[in-house]
Amino acid sequence: MPKQLKSQQMAQLSRLNFDVLLALRILFSGGVSDAAFKEDITLLARNPEQYLTQVKASWVAFIYESLAMYVQKNRDQGEMMIEQLLVSVQQVRSASIAYQRHADILQHVATNTYDSKSNNIEWRRALLSVLLSFATLKPEP
Repeated sequence: MPKQLKSQQMAQLSRLNFDVLLALRILFSGGVSDAAFKEDITLLARNPEQYLTQVKASWVAFIYESLAMYVQKNRDQGEMMIEQLLVSVQQVRSASIAYQRHADILQHVATNTYDSKSNNIEWRRALLSVLLSFATLKPEP
């Protein structure tokens, strides 16, 4: 993947609000059993400003790699792949126990970093833009 494109995709991901990044982090880590995720949540509970200086960059990198693998694996599904991921993110945001368990941290981070919760149109549009940039790449041989 060209370096410039990767940097553009990383920039797009970093513009997603914390609530969407949290949902993607939970979705791609298979819940919250990931030790690094637990450490990040503990850190954020104590010091929400660490989201901007430390946690966000590692989550964006993790999500970038996870999205690249997801697209590579599901490329043959076309538009369904994108819709399926959008639905999965919405399900995590609305019904995931792991996500709801961290609602207080979401609020704490939002209050202390001015990172407001995304509305449905905003996050879907932003994530769709990222997904399309991944999906339009030619598959690696």
